[in-house]
Amino acid sequence: MTTEFHPNKKCRYPDVCPQAHFCMDSWHCASESELIHFKVITHSDVEQFRSVRLDALKNNPMPLLDVYEIEKAKPISDYLSLLSKHVVTGAYAKEKLVGTTFATIFAQPRLSHKAIIWGTYVDQSVRGKNVGRNMQLASFKNLKENHGIRQCIAAVVADNVAALKMNYSIGFFQTYLERDGIQNPNGEGYSDLVHIMKYLDD
Repeated sequence: MTTEFHPNKKCRYPDVCPQAHFCMDSWHCASESELIHFKVITHSDVEQFRSVRLDALKNNPMPLLDVYEIEKAKPISDYLSLLSKHVVTGAYAKEKLVGTTFATIFAQPRLSHKAIIWGTYVDQSVRGKNVGRNMQLASFKNLKENHGIRQCIAAVVADNVAALKMNYSIGFFQTYLERDGIQNPNGEGYSDLVHIMKYLDD
């Protein structure tokens, strides 16, 4: 079924797509030149998911915890397991996966209203178009409505100014600064981490 767009109607989700027309039926935002939509990644897209994950680790390793060489050698079953254990929201340009963001929900019953946000990556082909921001907002909407999440926490490398600016713009605030919180990808030295938090009820 083809989803129709209604550019003359008021956007139903301005918080998710503040500068574009919004699909009436799903998490879609359209510009004049392209269509980006957001959805939870399922097992059927595991090959694309693996490809984007490896691209992220190869091209932007600093904010990520895993190592490209190790992840590349893992079987496809490990990537299926990732999709099963975490809520992974994807950004799609038509049918091509161009971005991912992970949410890990706490397993302990008394902490099950919280999620850790991590592994956010946007392909270079769609950067500068608010894809990362809108993907995060789509993830929050799903976490709140379908998983009962009320709080999200994350950590950002302190010198990643662009990522901090984006996260602050969608409601995150700093809770504390962790000195030498992450080892640098080349194994030489450490970088500080800014720990941030967002209430989904806001």
